[in-house]
Amino acid sequence: MAEAGLLDLDADIRRYFPEFPDKGATITARQLLSHTSGIRHYRGSESLRNEHFAGPVPSMSIFKDDPLEHAPGEK
Repeated sequence: MAEAGLLDLDADIRRYFPEFPDKGATITARQLLSHTSGIRHYRGSESLRNEHFAGPVPSMSIFKDDPLEHAPGEK
């Protein structure tokens, strides 16, 4: 998608998902892909959920209301 010009890896993810709450810092697709966004990982058995999400917006419900674990790009 990036090579086709459909995704700017360094743009704020809220450009593509305005439903994601403002965390006070820019989070990019590049940071999401490299696990450096500050968004937490799954906790406990969350990764074992056998639930179909209708798209990316409903799937954000797991993480969207949690604070960042660190500043995006910091770790």
